[in-house]
Amino acid sequence: MISYSDLLLFLRQNSYRESAEITGSADFRVLGDTLVWWPITESTSYRYHFFGEELEKVEVRRDNAWHLTDHRPELKANSLSSPHGTIRPGEYIVHPNHGVGIFEYLATRQNGLEQKMFVSLQYAGNDRLLFPYDREKELMPYIGSRHPRLTRLYSRVWQNTKERVQKNLIGVARELLKIYATRQISERPAYPHNPLWQETLLRSAGFDLTEDQARAVEDIRHDLEDSPHPMDRLVCGDVGYGKTEVAMQAAAQVLQSGKQVAFIAPTTVLAEQHYALLQQRFADLPVRIEHLSRLTAGRDKEVLKQLQEGSVDMVVGTHRVLGTDVIFKDLGLLIIDEEQKFGVAQKERLKELRPMLDVLALSATPIPRTLSMSLSGLRGLSLLRTAPRGRKPVTTHVESYTNAELRKALVIELKRGGQCYVVHNRVQSLHSVRERVMDQLRQAGFEPHLYEPGKVLVDKTPEQCTVAIGHGQMSEVILADTMSQFLKGKIDILIASSIVEHGLDSPGANTLVVLHSEWFGLSDLYQLRGRVGRRSEQAYAHFFLGGVERDELQVTPEAIKVSETARERLKALQEADELGSGWSVAMRDLEIRGGGHNLGHEQHGSMEAIGLLLYAQLLQEEIGRQAALLQIPLFQNKEVS
Repeated sequence: MISYSDLLLFLRQNSYRESAEITGSADFRVLGDTLVWWPITESTSYRYHFFGEELEKVEVRRDNAWHLTDHRPELKANSLSSPHGTIRPGEYIVHPNHGVGIFEYLATRQNGLEQKMFVSLQYAGNDRLLFPYDREKELMPYIGSRHPRLTRLYSRVWQNTKERVQKNLIGVARELLKIYATRQISERPAYPHNPLWQETLLRSAGFDLTEDQARAVEDIRHDLEDSPHPMDRLVCGDVGYGKTEVAMQAAAQVLQSGKQVAFIAPTTVLAEQHYALLQQRFADLPVRIEHLSRLTAGRDKEVLKQLQEGSVDMVVGTHRVLGTDVIFKDLGLLIIDEEQKFGVAQKERLKELRPMLDVLALSATPIPRTLSMSLSGLRGLSLLRTAPRGRKPVTTHVESYTNAELRKALVIELKRGGQCYVVHNRVQSLHSVRERVMDQLRQAGFEPHLYEPGKVLVDKTPEQCTVAIGHGQMSEVILADTMSQFLKGKIDILIASSIVEHGLDSPGANTLVVLHSEWFGLSDLYQLRGRVGRRSEQAYAHFFLGGVERDELQVTPEAIKVSETARERLKALQEADELGSGWSVAMRDLEIRGGGHNLGHEQHGSMEAIGLLLYAQLLQEEIGRQAALLQIPLFQNKEVS
């Protein structure tokens, strides 16, 4: 039986409205030990009487009077579920026929002996529509500008808007079809699935694939084995949700057919980690793997020669792999980790390579254009939403910076034997941050030591700790050494730029401190938070507004100015505290930033008018029509499940 605290907490956490009067669905009122509420699954209100925490009796409102009842209404959240995130009261929604409105609440109406649930939607001119709840899948969250123009119900304006958008989409669809028709012209032999290679890789992993991972592996196997055309698939999943595991299975299927594989990452640190992992995981298979980045400059010529001869099967590296001097004997698969982090020149090179190769892109928070193309069906899309076993959500705090809060966050982690990241994205003032951190540690009774390359403290006492700095302007050799020692647990606190955003996975690091979090984008903040919480230990992320400045530039907390957009980003980050929120974060990032700069001016205006999701749906339909007119058979045109 439900307690007083549990019911009150449920109502407050699930978008019920606390009100002085109960006038409609989803209202509730607290009267001492009595809770009066109107469940969204009922056509009238209920009164729950408690004695302390214990429920004594329940009354139902009928005929303007209260009557005792044994019925206990269902505890159902006042929100809508969609494949693209939860829609809460006050948020914008889109319906293909009715246009842009605001979701108000869920309500149940009595129709004779039958009760039926509806979605109450508000439109322009205070118009309202009760939309059948059993058709909620037709409703989609609006993703575009923060304050779209509401539609007037049953007016011609919405139909005119859709018709204008559909006219613009004809050119967009034709342009995209040209790109993908080129891929269809390119044919390659099938890559047969080899169960022995797959079993060997899985055995070396030491864990079972999640349901989502297994589905993604099967999708890719189908792309590579059953289609004669090059694959172009996006695997979207949170940091640590197994995108690399899926990529390894794809690589194995191509490698065992005698083709080469290129695996590129946006940073040297991430490329080096991928290289070490792949060497370990493919150790029992007849595969030779090499590394190309600034760290390997001394042996580049040898690696390039062996790639051209075909004696190297897989190369892992940064954008160095995209250099015009890198010639493969028989490249079959290109794996791209976080493509949005590459520069313009690298993206142009990828465009040149794409039509001829199988491409697998991995991302936690894909950019708008990638989302648009995946949602439209021109790219395959696999979502990894299932958390690995034992994973806990990261406890997230957003607060103004103070020395005391910084000290508290670091001390709690060090006392439980863990490691900390302190992220400050201004290289010129990292040394000031280091001095502040070491000073705060001394005040807490610790004995901090600055890490020197090649030297680590041996037999440390509980009070001793090692502090190091890491950033992209350091010598590659020193940076690689620092990161290696942190991963081995020899460094307790790593003070770094956003270079740690990708690729650093230390099992002992479970506290993240971000200074001046208002400087970062939403997807960057989300990726940073993914650096911790990758094990069963409870992890903490502290996003400070303001932080440590250069010695000559001291700023008081009151002087820190945080834009409304930055506040929106941090609010969205706190809301996205559930495991597997990366897809929702990407959608929310679109809403905050808008998709225009990535989609182009024509597409931007169309998307803002009707929202990204309906835009993608109409684009998919237009691509189908144009493909039929141009006689281009689509080889990838699957809806997102």
